[in-house]
Amino acid sequence: MLAHSQAPLTLTAELYEQFLAQAAAYPTTAPVLDAEAAEPTAYVIYTSGSTGQPKGVAVGHGSLRNYCQWFAHEAQLSEQDVSALLTSYSFDLGYTVLFPTLLRGARLCLAAPEQVLAQAGATLAWLDTEQVSVLKLTPSLVQGLVLSQGVAALARVGRLRLLVCGGATMAAADMAALLASNAQLRVFNHYGPTETTIGVCFQPLTGESIGGFVAQPVLGGPIANVELLVVDGQGQLVPVGVVGELLIGGAALAQGYLHAPDLTGQKFVAHPQAGQAGRKVYRSGDQVVRLPSGQLQYVG
Repeated sequence: MLAHSQAPLTLTAELYEQFLAQAAAYPTTAPVLDAEAAEPTAYVIYTSGSTGQPKGVAVGHGSLRNYCQWFAHEAQLSEQDVSALLTSYSFDLGYTVLFPTLLRGARLCLAAPEQVLAQAGATLAWLDTEQVSVLKLTPSLVQGLVLSQGVAALARVGRLRLLVCGGATMAAADMAALLASNAQLRVFNHYGPTETTIGVCFQPLTGESIGGFVAQPVLGGPIANVELLVVDGQGQLVPVGVVGELLIGGAALAQGYLHAPDLTGQKFVAHPQAGQAGRKVYRSGDQVVRLPSGQLQYVG
């Protein structure tokens, strides 16, 4: 990955120490950007490589800004909130809390990911001491903490009011148990490929609405400024209730794959609808079905 990225500089602990020793010599003013230049890249993150070689996904500032603004608004983040990053910052799963928390002036707590489950009791004690109010976890982390410490211990930790679950399918029964243990808790079921900036689809859940979710789990609907289309093998929109491939468009699209224009062209394709000239959509490869409510349900 390092060779593929063609990075001109690799930041090591030694180099960072050297930077700190000379930090005062560096300018403190922001660089002047060319207004006519292409949108700058915010970050490049490599996919897991589960379907082949890892691919570097370049995400622009506009896509990241759209996600952060949506989440900060939907989560009602404020300066009084405390978020905790329990997963590695090498994965965009944790960016749900990383960037929006800092942009809203809230407090961000960092954990050592390898110790989260290995020392589950200490993890929950730490979250409680820090009075954490917002968490983003994978279903496996939720299940691991619950199995080790119990449902109530996680659901009532600190000032927890919002739990975002993403990265894999979470059992509806686990969500129901958490919500039953904390009347103030909300859960976001969150979905999105790396190529579409962290997450593009969500379903908010409360103690009142979890019953319907248990009966029929859904991915939910799009975040702000995102378009979710369901198409057949010819790229044509399918009716409600018919399974098809999920195409994702709008402000969430990444810039493409780093140093891989051919692959970018295969996955980021022209918008299938008329009157959308110049617009692209991402082919997720995921099979979904649109329900009469407008929500999407994951098929496989």
